[in-house]
Amino acid sequence: MGETFHQTKWAKNQELRSAAMLVLLMAICSVPVFNIELFKDGSGGEENGFWLCLIGMYISGALTVSSVVFWVTSYDEQVTIRGNRVGIRSLIRNQEFDISEIQRLSWTFFPAVAGALFFRLEQRRVSLSLEGFSRHDRLRIISVLRDLVPESVQRGWPEFCRRVALPLRDGRPRKPREKRINPRARPVRITRKNYDRIATVMIPLSIVYALVAWKLLNAPQVLASPFIVAGGWIVLRFSISREGFVVHRVPLTFTAQDRAMLPSMILMGGGMVLIFALDNWGIDKRIVAGIGLPPLLSGRLLLTLQRWKENKQWKLRNKHVFDEAVAAWENGTPPDGEAQTGDGPAAKRASYR
Repeated sequence: MGETFHQTKWAKNQELRSAAMLVLLMAICSVPVFNIELFKDGSGGEENGFWLCLIGMYISGALTVSSVVFWVTSYDEQVTIRGNRVGIRSLIRNQEFDISEIQRLSWTFFPAVAGALFFRLEQRRVSLSLEGFSRHDRLRIISVLRDLVPESVQRGWPEFCRRVALPLRDGRPRKPREKRINPRARPVRITRKNYDRIATVMIPLSIVYALVAWKLLNAPQVLASPFIVAGGWIVLRFSISREGFVVHRVPLTFTAQDRAMLPSMILMGGGMVLIFALDNWGIDKRIVAGIGLPPLLSGRLLLTLQRWKENKQWKLRNKHVFDEAVAAWENGTPPDGEAQTGDGPAAKRASYR
């Protein structure tokens, strides 16, 4: 004997509500586009305003279409687990498969609160987002599939168990709020002189940036940036008393990802400056793309690779934590040793066989 799990009433039309808001935004952006007279104020910014609203209209339109597609594909989604058969049905989807067909079941904790499941079958792939189901239904789906699917084909369960399954079953413990000071922190007094030292560096840099951007991009509006920096300095400087205030500062510890951030940002920023500058000089767009895109993409690739490496190292460092979470799930007890809040997985297995 099996069970059928339905989405909550709120989740059924969530994407439709998002689409309605995006349609309203698209309508607001489309009014100036189709009425160009609104831009003619004599300031010479008609073309920029027109393109800005046109881009906003296209972006909101694309997001609207995406929301409608998500709503159609996931409306009234229901999951049926009967014996060794799993069925996932929605407005336009009707998929059913046997547990023996599963070649891989990937547990992912995105969305972070609900999680998602990806089934790789012999000839197709099936996905199931747990977002939209009630807490009780999410827990039942996770428990049953964890027991029915062979453990050898499951991927990502320890991380999913720690991040989604255990908090769903046992609840997230509420820790009392208390002010903790890092033992490595040291008291530092912040006075107006601190802001003065920052201003002596930032104001000249903003002047250099404004002049370079003005010459390369032919954008005179960037000449206002030094005045904006100076205004921020004045506001910050006189927002504190002459005596200043004391804060606890922790010494900076740079990770490998932090160290990769600087060259990555330099590459991406340099690529963007090259693209704008070369395009403004009238150079062929294919040459502009060939020169500007490689450093731009290289910077992004460097950052992505470093994040992947750190994520892999993080999983290795926390392997014992994930193992404890899996053991707590199998034993039916919270990781901290509190009393069991429900039946363990073994007790639920019989009702689905």
